[in-house]
Amino acid sequence: MLARSVGKAMTAVAGVKVIVENKLGAEGAIAMAAVKAAPPDGYTMVVTSSSQWIINPVLISSLAYDPIADFIPLSSISRVSVHLFAGPSVPFKTVKEFIAAARANPGKYTFATGTSATRLGAEMFAAASSIKVLNVPYKANPNAALALAGGEVDMMVADAAGMGTFYKSGRVRPLLWGSSKRSADFPNVPTFQEEGLVDAEVAGWYAAAFPAGTPPVIVETMRDILRRATRSKALLDTLHGLYMEPLHLAGDEVNGLIRSDMDKMTKAVRAAGLRPQ
Repeated sequence: MLARSVGKAMTAVAGVKVIVENKLGAEGAIAMAAVKAAPPDGYTMVVTSSSQWIINPVLISSLAYDPIADFIPLSSISRVSVHLFAGPSVPFKTVKEFIAAARANPGKYTFATGTSATRLGAEMFAAASSIKVLNVPYKANPNAALALAGGEVDMMVADAAGMGTFYKSGRVRPLLWGSSKRSADFPNVPTFQEEGLVDAEVAGWYAAAFPAGTPPVIVETMRDILRRATRSKALLDTLHGLYMEPLHLAGDEVNGLIRSDMDKMTKAVRAAGLRPQ
């Protein structure tokens, strides 16, 4: 959804035609590898989340790309928070009730996971709240969200955009909100900070990049297009609708964010007791 919105904004501000090609699988590594191998002529770029930049390198031992060496970051696009959602089979009204039940029944409750980020979010929540849960892996986040809404699993840590259809229809309920303040749409849902679970909070971001070797003049031209596109009212309205905040960083600033967040993620993975696969 975000990539298509960015493409439309690029067309509006610069008249360029943008084709969005979804490449699913392998935690986004297939898409990253495809862009890495693309001709560095300015016609192929990747728009993806921080999972591919900072979580995959920490959790996947044989990764087919280097997030720093194989890409030239163009611009960050948005910041996104993740939240704790409960499925229809979960009777608890508050996160305190859930934690108490999970402590009394170690390993009984299940978390749907569709990516490394959702898996890490579940593990970080479990570690921060001193509970043991069972992770149930799915092919991708949409599959995991559908399983949660269908009552196959109990909980899921995910961003609000991917859950929109389900919480608007009442099939899933947010128990924790992952941002600095409560959501206007869910004023009764506390934040991680309010519940003393700051160590469980996972925040991400989206960025665009060219393959390494793209000529500087092309890089600067595309950065200018993205700068105008990501500041357009149409895209800012889209971000608001997806519960995202604009994030305007470029070039080395993005690489700095990657290095900083990778260090934080490495520490979080170790604390959760996870090992690269």
